[in-house]
Amino acid sequence: MGRRGGVWGVAEVAGTPALVAAGAVLVLRLLAGVPHLLQPCPDRGRGWWDSVGRAEVELGVPIWVPAYLPAGVAWPPRSIACLAEAPLTILVIMDMPGAPGANLELTEALDGGRAPSPSRPPAGPTEDSPVAVNGGGLLRVERGRDGRTWRQVMWSRGGRRLILRGPVETEEILRAAQSIRPARGGGEGS
Repeated sequence: MGRRGGVWGVAEVAGTPALVAAGAVLVLRLLAGVPHLLQPCPDRGRGWWDSVGRAEVELGVPIWVPAYLPAGVAWPPRSIACLAEAPLTILVIMDMPGAPGANLELTEALDGGRAPSPSRPPAGPTEDSPVAVNGGGLLRVERGRDGRTWRQVMWSRGGRRLILRGPVETEEILRAAQSIRPARGGGEGS
């Protein structure tokens, strides 16, 4: 048989884009159920949100926050950012209005809880000490470029690597780290 003409030929040609579009819709629907580790950061151009709730909806994962905040740390967070896609890495920034240029930063990497690594390279000599934060972790004390003493707690919990960093006293950063949980749990962190 030769080429089809008329209505059948038009249907074959017109049907190809429709099949491609239907396939794309199917892939997008399937991705909605794919674990967050395989999904890209939405809105990669900006990648910043002004509320935990909006970020959770767009990222499709719960964001963990401290239920306890050291004195001088403002709530709600100034911003939430998607830093990386593989593994999905989220940064929550809470301002410290009384300390210009300072903030409390919580970095969350959803990668099954590999050993945490520092969120920033230190500006000077550091001292790492083991600490009991949700089963174990490290405390790093460092002198920042701003001259302040910054403390950074690194630990793993619930399939996440967590790093809490700020220019606060050791007891305060450890208390805040111990209190970290999903934001939807109510209380001070919601």
